[in-house]
Amino acid sequence: MIISHKYKFIFIHIPKCAGTSITRTLAPLLGEHDLVIGCTPEGERLHQENMKKGGLTKHSTAQQIMQHVGPEIWNSYFKFSFVRNPWDLLVSWYLWSLKTEWDDEKNTIKRIRDLEDFEDYLYSPFVSKTNYLDFISDNNGNIIVDYVGKTELINWDIKHIYRKAGIPVCSLGRGNPSKHKAYFNYYNPLTRDLVREWCSKDIQKFDYGFNNKIRYPGRKNKRNNYPRKKWLIIHGAHHKAGTNWFGRIFKKISAQFNWKYEQGDQQCPDADVDIFLNYLSNFDFSSLGPYVGTHLIRDPRDMIISGYYYHLWCDEMWCKKPVDDFGGKNYQEVLNSLNPEDGIMFEMSNIYGSFKRTATFMLNWNYNNQYILELKYEEILHDTEKYFIHVFNHYGFNAKETEIAMEVVDQCKFEKITGRSMGEENPKNHFRKGIAGDWKNHFTESHKKAFKELYPGLLEKLRYEQNDLW
Repeated sequence: MIISHKYKFIFIHIPKCAGTSITRTLAPLLGEHDLVIGCTPEGERLHQENMKKGGLTKHSTAQQIMQHVGPEIWNSYFKFSFVRNPWDLLVSWYLWSLKTEWDDEKNTIKRIRDLEDFEDYLYSPFVSKTNYLDFISDNNGNIIVDYVGKTELINWDIKHIYRKAGIPVCSLGRGNPSKHKAYFNYYNPLTRDLVREWCSKDIQKFDYGFNNKIRYPGRKNKRNNYPRKKWLIIHGAHHKAGTNWFGRIFKKISAQFNWKYEQGDQQCPDADVDIFLNYLSNFDFSSLGPYVGTHLIRDPRDMIISGYYYHLWCDEMWCKKPVDDFGGKNYQEVLNSLNPEDGIMFEMSNIYGSFKRTATFMLNWNYNNQYILELKYEEILHDTEKYFIHVFNHYGFNAKETEIAMEVVDQCKFEKITGRSMGEENPKNHFRKGIAGDWKNHFTESHKKAFKELYPGLLEKLRYEQNDLW
């Protein structure tokens, strides 16, 4: 646990969540009036003394620290903590107990060592049922810290914490490392579900799952010197929101780095995938393992116009499948039978089209995920270089990787892909026009009225309009 007046931050140390590594890394940077409890020789001495006196300890909760420092400091300092996959944490607790020399007055550690195996530990009265939310929430269950990182993403999270707290960047050491098999090897279906029951609130809040898709980061490939990241890179796409553009970029980057790229509508890729694009932005986050990524939206009105022109000629199977409600005709045949005004209305409103589903996914998306960088298609068009550099920094690319990736972005510009200037239209090309705001050239008053009735609040939620007076 750290209270730093020099840098105005507070670190809440949840047991077995990389707290020793973080504390030992930050301790040399702190000022003389800063408080460190645990994890250093002096910190451990304070921890033992405070345990006897009933003061703060190295695992004090956020509420206990808040009461100690008072509301002025608490409200003005940056507060952070780290959590961990609960199934992994319990394996770590057990294996730490087998090797540590420390024990308490009740000889708990010795009694754990006397157990037959990990399964016995889980069913014993000595098992640690740490709940993260108990450490970082108030009495009403509201999280009262500013940032909760994940130990699985600690190298990514810690850089963001350094920046937010104004801490000088320094390499993160390892405090209590242990070498053992992947955690899922220690469980059977009964013990797996036992932990799921104990830690249900934490699992749901922090998108954890019993994930056996283990990545092997750091492996350098044969052709170059770009090792895999420790996290999966994901991109949440929506139909007619730059999906083909981003897909081309990801494919070329993956080819350059000898990484594996995958795209589709499945909720989770295989373990050996490095970059994954989901067409519908409907990820199963609890099955992804450690990830960072991006999510791209576009003005829904432009998506309707783009979808209308594309579905007139595209080869997508759903467009060519006969529908009973259309008298045996398919979606594309009906669309081509209508004049443009009626066709746009059909594209906007018909349940067999793609836009209704897309609007639902955009409306229900969680826009507050700290690991997902939210992007708007229009902003990227306006300043492509600036935003893609931001994207690659978010992914954790180093300077050389970013340089190579930006060369790929340049190769995938609208002009180079199509041979046309932006705004020059080819209605039968996937990259039809390459501009934002084209809906204004097509929407009639009837279209506007219908959109507002069908999708109330969508434009406001996505921050394309302040109200429905457009």
